[in-house]
Amino acid sequence: MTEMTDQIYHRFSANGTIRRRDIIFNNLLGGIAWGLGSAIGATVILALIISILRQINLVPAIGGFIGGILDVANNTQ
Repeated sequence: MTEMTDQIYHRFSANGTIRRRDIIFNNLLGGIAWGLGSAIGATVILALIISILRQINLVPAIGGFIGGILDVANNTQ
């Protein structure tokens, strides 16, 4: 295990300019950017899908279906 760790560390620090702290910081920023991009992308795609469903009048049907489920859930309590 330590050989592999040493090889990885040697590979990243072969030119002497990349420190562990920099690697961790860059990976952290990359992860934050990936997560933010995924959230924005999912929002845009869902907005487009809802817009398309609204154009073909499926959203009221879906709303009626969910309303029926809520009525059943409220009546059973």
